[in-house]
Amino acid sequence: RFPNKAELDAFSSTNAVRTQWHTESCDALYATDNNMTDTGRDQMTALGESLGGKYAAQAARELRWESSPAGRCVESGALCLAGVARSANVDRPPLSPVEDGARAATFKAWDAKGTAYKELVDGLKRGDDAAFNATARSRRGALERAYLKLGEDHGSVGDAQLLYWSCYAHCLAEAEAYDGARDVLTKSAGPEALEAFEADARNTWGRRFLKTGGHAGFVGGLLRRKLLEPRRGVALYSGHDYSILSFLGACGVTDYAPPALGFGAYVVVEHLAGGGRRLLLNPAPFRDAAGATTATVDTSRARSVAVDEGLALGFVPERDVDLGTRDRCASR
Repeated sequence: RFPNKAELDAFSSTNAVRTQWHTESCDALYATDNNMTDTGRDQMTALGESLGGKYAAQAARELRWESSPAGRCVESGALCLAGVARSANVDRPPLSPVEDGARAATFKAWDAKGTAYKELVDGLKRGDDAAFNATARSRRGALERAYLKLGEDHGSVGDAQLLYWSCYAHCLAEAEAYDGARDVLTKSAGPEALEAFEADARNTWGRRFLKTGGHAGFVGGLLRRKLLEPRRGVALYSGHDYSILSFLGACGVTDYAPPALGFGAYVVVEHLAGGGRRLLLNPAPFRDAAGATTATVDTSRARSVAVDEGLALGFVPERDVDLGTRDRCASR
């Protein structure tokens, strides 16, 4: 996909890191909710074909689809579903995702306004979290130098906010990696800074989604319940990287191991015939073991995920935010 607006917050309106994502007519490619690229569309189709080939027998029994309401997630899901159906020889796949009144709560409760969880995230940026702020202070000098190379002086930006922006710098580098024509950030920052941005991003996202301080049920409880409930056939859930992290946090995962989730990242939950389940996370299906981008699905870095069965989580509302009947969430 193209970057989104938030990912460019650290860059001024005239900075080349931002303006490279403008068309010749000055239209911003990051201005819409559905910012999919043709490469992204090809990736989703390839991912569906890969999964459909592996689970053809199950898909033939039943094929179900749920999706975040965000436009890019709906399009991603539709393309992936078409790939599954084609590969598994399913004649009539679902034409639209299930509408159960809880799509926002399932896939993006993390973005609901006016919740205790949202306050926790805002507090990270303000520097309220002592451990996060200590890390931010230790990274301050290196981050300032990296941004100066990128044409921005952020000496007046708070420590925690500057560290938080590393998430977005990493996302921008990912967008450039698959674009083929735009590479201002990648070339200017250099490989050492890019590697540090990725580590910062995992640290920040780990704190936000895997160590939520009691908010795991709100953030990922519904998705966990749906994914871990045994059902026949294949159920496809198309969401955000944050949806995956929210699910992992609700399963009791606390360590965000490398690599950071890339485009097309997915979790497979296999419900076994003899009982029990098996979880597999592929964090970067369009990069090979050496980190090079690929056009086909690569499983070299896929790994199993353990579920903490002691976590009896369902969706836990916060401050009476009604995500079940109306979408209160904006896109990331």
